[in-house]
Amino acid sequence: MLYGAWNELTEPELQTKLIEIIKFIQKLPDFEIGSQVVAEGIRANFLSYDTAADTEREWEAHRKHIDLHYVLKGNEQIDLAKSTQLSPQPYHEEDDFYLLHGKKEMSVLLSAGQFLLLEPDEAHKTGISIGQSESIQKIVFKIKV
Repeated sequence: MLYGAWNELTEPELQTKLIEIIKFIQKLPDFEIGSQVVAEGIRANFLSYDTAADTEREWEAHRKHIDLHYVLKGNEQIDLAKSTQLSPQPYHEEDDFYLLHGKKEMSVLLSAGQFLLLEPDEAHKTGISIGQSESIQKIVFKIKV
């Protein structure tokens, strides 16, 4: 599934960066928690965690990065909402994130091999269990805009 506005994908710079991510995934190194540079303006954050109830997870959004969540192992629900419909907390410029509070507008379910592309200021709450808690391994690609 790819959800969004068509004009978001027609930007040549984003297309180039997505091609770099595809090449990286095709030659995926061994999974090791941490972060590595993929190319200019793209960082891959390797994450591993257990999913939890939505009440135990937090809303977040970014201003300077597009997030591409790519699941390697496990299943998770990601809740989504327009950040303008939630109550924002202070922005942390150094780490490019801010937390929010409010209610979801929709959810997506991601399994191994699936991805979700989130534009800046698209609020998301990740790591929500589908039924019972399970272990997730994923890469979150941070694409500088």
